[in-house]
This record gives sequence, structure tokens and C-alpha cells, in this order.
Amino acid sequence: MAEIDIDKMLEKREQMGVTGKKSGNKMNLIYIAYIAAGAAVLITAAVVVLNVLKPNYQEYFPVENSGVMLFNVSGKSPERWEFLDKKESINGADHAILNRTDTGNNFTVQEYYSAGKTGIIKAYTSENFGEKKPYGMLMLPAKVKKGAEFKAADTAAGPIMGTVSEEEVLITTAGEMETVRVDYKGGRATDKSVWYAKGAGVIKTDDRGKNEQMAIISITK
Repeated sequence: MAEIDIDKMLEKREQMGVTGKKSGNKMNLIYIAYIAAGAAVLITAAVVVLNVLKPNYQEYFPVENSGVMLFNVSGKSPERWEFLDKKESINGADHAILNRTDTGNNFTVQEYYSAGKTGIIKAYTSENFGEKKPYGMLMLPAKVKKGAEFKAADTAAGPIMGTVSEEEVLITTAGEMETVRVDYKGGRATDKSVWYAKGAGVIKTDDRGKNEQMAIISITK
């Protein structure tokens, strides 16, 4: 009968145990690597989604004092636009004030804008800083992108719908500007296009309902 070498058996078992332990460690490292890679993919996807959903309306209509804008208006004297430094609280919400001045007679019109989750709303208007009249029109949605459609306002004659129609580069006397064109249609007779430039706001309008056009002449910082 062959002699059983107990010492060798124990040594072999010990070696197998060490090898198994090393193999287990390797598997753990692979598992951790897979988890890390998966987490990286999820983080990247989350960043992409956030960038897609991130509001960008203030890039195209910064409701703040960023200079004096002078416009040529068809059939009228030029208009001077300027956001005032102060904001006004109306019904508990802060509103930026755009002061529009007819340079021919110094008559002024004020537009009161609020910016929030839905976008930029022209909430009120007044003349020569008199009585504020409700306006209630969404000028730009929170996310401005080509093809976006939104309800701009409800009127007695039906809704006014807005569409971000085109991205255009316009050559103006104030320089070359990246713009989006927004078309507003509906209500009783609304048929108007407005061009919003990055970092500047409104630089051109075409009001087909009133047969009136307006275009930027200059921007003075």
C-alpha cells in the first residue's frame, strides 16, 4: 500500500486556497471596474440631459440694463430702448422695466418683464410711467431651440401661438449677430416675427398685422 504524503496534500491544498483567493480578488476588481464604468456613463448621460433641459432664454433676451439700443421704425421716428437699473415689485414678483422712447416726441412706453421657470413674460405695459395695464404674453419659452412651439397668450379671439422658427446670422449696422426668429400668430390679428440676438435681445421685428417693421441701428454700452 502506497504511503500517503500528508505534508504534500496540505501544501497543495494551501496553494489552491491562495490561488482561489487571488482569483476572487481579481473578480472583485473587475466587478468594481464595471460599476465605475456604469456610474461614469450615468453621470455623463445626466449632464447631457441637464444641458438639454437647462433654460437658455436669458441668452436671447437679457432683461437687464446692458446698454442703450436705437431702432429704426418704419414710418416713424427712431425709438430708443433701455432697461432701467431698478426693478419693480408687482404682486410680489420682481419685474424688469424696458423703457421705450419715441425720439420724435419723447413719448415713452414701459414694458414690465418677469423671468421664471416658464420663460420670459411681458406682464404689464404703461405709458409715460402711468397706469399699468396687464399684458400677459410669454415672449420666450424657458428652452429656446429651433422648432419649439408654445402658447404665448390666451385672448378672447383665441390663443396666440409662438414658434421658434429659424436660427439666423444677421448683418446689421450694430454688427453681426446670432439670432433666433420667433413667429407669433393667432388671436384677433397677431402675425408678427421677432428676431432675438444672443446677448442683446430684440434686434428686429416684422409686424405684418400692423404693417410695421423695426430694425436695430446701434447699441451703446
